[in-house]
Amino acid sequence: AKTSAKPVVRTVKRWTSKTEQDLQACIECTDWSIFEAGATDLDELTETVTSYISFCEDMCIPTRTYLTFNNDKPWFTAKLRYLRQAKEDAFRNGDRVLYNQARNTLNKEIRVAKRSYAKKLENQFSSNDPASVWKGLKDITNYKTPSPSTEANQQLAEDLNEFYCRFETVGLTPHAPSEHLSTQPLTPPATPLSPPPALRFSEDDVRQIFLKQKRRKAPGPDGVTPACLKTCADQLAFIFSQIFNRSLELCEVPACFKHSTIIPIPKKPKITGLNDYRPVALTSVVMKSFERLVLAYLKNITGPLLDSLQFAYRENRSVDDAVNMGLHFILQHLDKSGTYVRLLFVDFSSAFNTIIPTLLQTKLTQLSVPSSICQWITSFLTDRHQLVKLGKFMSNSRTTSTGAPQGCVLSPLLFSLYTNDCTSTDPSVKLLKFADDTTVISLIQDGDESAYRQEIEQLAAWCSLNNLELNTLKTVEMIVDFRRNTPALPPLTIMNSTVPTVVIQSAKMVVMSKKPKIFKIEFRDSSKAFYSSGDKVAGRVVVEVSETTRVTAMRLYGIGCAKVEYSKGKQRCKDAIDYLKYQDVLHLDLQPTDSDGSVILRPGNTYEYTFGFELPQSGQLVSSYKGKFGYVEYYVKAVMDRPCQSHVECKKFFEVEEPIDVNTPDLMIPATGVKEKKLTCMFIPDGNVSVTAKIDRKGYCVGENICIDAKFENSCSRIIIPKAAIIITHTYHANGRTKVFREKISAVRGNHIISGMCDIWQGKTFRVPKLRPTILGCNIIHVDYTLMIYVHIPGSDKLTLELPLVIGTIPFTGFASRSSSMSSQVASSAASSSLPSMPSAPPSYSEIPIHDCLDPFITPLLDDYGEDDSPIFMYAREYHQIPPPAYTEVQEGCNSRGTAFESY
Repeated sequence: AKTSAKPVVRTVKRWTSKTEQDLQACIECTDWSIFEAGATDLDELTETVTSYISFCEDMCIPTRTYLTFNNDKPWFTAKLRYLRQAKEDAFRNGDRVLYNQARNTLNKEIRVAKRSYAKKLENQFSSNDPASVWKGLKDITNYKTPSPSTEANQQLAEDLNEFYCRFETVGLTPHAPSEHLSTQPLTPPATPLSPPPALRFSEDDVRQIFLKQKRRKAPGPDGVTPACLKTCADQLAFIFSQIFNRSLELCEVPACFKHSTIIPIPKKPKITGLNDYRPVALTSVVMKSFERLVLAYLKNITGPLLDSLQFAYRENRSVDDAVNMGLHFILQHLDKSGTYVRLLFVDFSSAFNTIIPTLLQTKLTQLSVPSSICQWITSFLTDRHQLVKLGKFMSNSRTTSTGAPQGCVLSPLLFSLYTNDCTSTDPSVKLLKFADDTTVISLIQDGDESAYRQEIEQLAAWCSLNNLELNTLKTVEMIVDFRRNTPALPPLTIMNSTVPTVVIQSAKMVVMSKKPKIFKIEFRDSSKAFYSSGDKVAGRVVVEVSETTRVTAMRLYGIGCAKVEYSKGKQRCKDAIDYLKYQDVLHLDLQPTDSDGSVILRPGNTYEYTFGFELPQSGQLVSSYKGKFGYVEYYVKAVMDRPCQSHVECKKFFEVEEPIDVNTPDLMIPATGVKEKKLTCMFIPDGNVSVTAKIDRKGYCVGENICIDAKFENSCSRIIIPKAAIIITHTYHANGRTKVFREKISAVRGNHIISGMCDIWQGKTFRVPKLRPTILGCNIIHVDYTLMIYVHIPGSDKLTLELPLVIGTIPFTGFASRSSSMSSQVASSAASSSLPSMPSAPPSYSEIPIHDCLDPFITPLLDDYGEDDSPIFMYAREYHQIPPPAYTEVQEGCNSRGTAFESY
């Protein structure tokens, strides 16, 4: 079941003008020459300085620990908490005057706080900042991104750290250029480039980059926060300019700057493997400032030599320019007759993590980057220490010398420079790049695709030589063909894997995606009405496709859950409980698979995936149910995964009915009750109305007869009407709240009872209609039945008496379950608890009462037409005529109005 979110303990630093001045004064009076003189090397100097700054920050900036609750209002400030506490104190002290004063003050401040918060939201919308607009929308709608449900543990953290270091290679040397690739020398710019000067940064450069820090960013492993750099930019510019320039002179990066904490970010709501986490490196904010200074220098040097179709990290270029350039190539080519375009959207597996530093150094040298900077970048990428932080768990540290961490400032540009020599040699094939996003556009004329396929082979070979891995599962092809008579185009194959294709054959850009012709679930036993605990659910998934389709996986889920959802004022109450969670990956028998486990489905064939699983044992399931505010449902879901396309799924529901035996001792005991109501008219007593009722047992099944023994007494001046009905009570629990919904079914009625008279129901029965079994064992949904025997009293509330009922599934097996009137009378007799061995003699004719021999006339004006009551049908004795009734089971009798009656 979903539990309410626990309060979160947060510790924050209180940055005020006074504490900032204290920190500035603490660092201002520091003699940095002592650190320089005492350090033996750059690593020791850097680590000592960063540790000292973190110590000063902890000493000067106080911290505050507080609890945040899931239902905290964003406008509820600390002042309101203080006023609310004052009101509660006044209430506990019993001071009414002080309580009223505190309450009025709190209400006034609440209105002020709400207006202030509303004005703040309006400012977010009016500002020209998309981030503020989205933040305002989330605050208004109280939207929170659902976090994937993962169980963090130490072993998972270790596994993730090992998984992120899987590309680690030792002793790699740069590869020779491939003959299949473009080996043209880089074209120099129009004006000769002068040798770049030695790279140094002034104090002002460092100060300006520190002032651009964002306070809310998280600190790195060294503990130095962006707020500290921004606040003390003037005081720290000197020492860090010395460290930065010393690092560039020695062509090495301090070791503490190469420490990173990997935060795994889930890529999808449901985690199925280690690859579903995106590694984001949390590095030193000082090093990020250093990287930004080097980044500007690298862009200035390499800009003129970059590939003209690389749109990332270049002035006056953006992703919009890349899209517009691609559209220009496509539309200009399609204006010619007999043309079409094939586009390949390439995806790399962990692109940044596969960069080889030595190979990157060779490529940077070809781009006129000074050798000292190349060595510095190599030092930046090698001997990096990383650990994974997953919640409160920390993995052991690992050392890696391959790849550029995601989260570093230089990583995207370094990858662009790493792939700069990946270009097309044929003018009809364009290769557009935006960092690690690559698109191959082939402009095909008269169906000649030789150049396109050759360039794809060269691209695959280049990736192999440069340690880049093509992700064929996420690589997809698009064909834009507006010709009238379009022939079947051969599919594209990369590394023995067929690339999925999407075809556009209309100028309106309607996508013709592949959809299965048949995709359904069939149960093995289709005639089975319901399942119970321990039963086996078996069947098959039938698939037939209209086009060749590649299926990477056929996943099967067995789901059983109870869910509740309703509104309580402005609050939306939700809760859920899982009773069945089965998951499996289905495979086709005698069907060849690729290396990644995928299969090719071809049209004209019917494929069947068989499945089977057992339901949990008794006591772990709840019967199926569907109500107004909740339900309990069970279904089998099949999901067909296709690369680079939306998955397709189908569902098949099945009923679960948990057995409830009405023969248990608890359900075989009788249920009795007595109720009395005193009536008044204009505050004058008007007598009493009472009802006494009994049923022979509590448990019944559908189709059985409930035998009622009841006595109604009317000592008031009004005419009353006895009635009976089965009441179903639906109870829903969610978020600590309860919602009850009652409905009346199978309502019946008896005869009118005039003033001073009584009426007795002895062995009167009616049949249990088709109902769902009682819901037992569910914590959020309860379905209970009661037999309500009530009296309609004109001008007053009804007198009601409810007797408990349990609707079971295993019928009563005793003699009392006979539907005849004689058995009902014997079972309902209060005088005997067991059936006699010999039937007694029939009553004497002289013992028949002569009073009350006629059925009283039912007055139509007193009928309760507002309710769907019908005459009660019962098995009654008839002693109306001579001779007396034979000693046998008698038939039912009704008067001319169709209302059952008895005479005494």
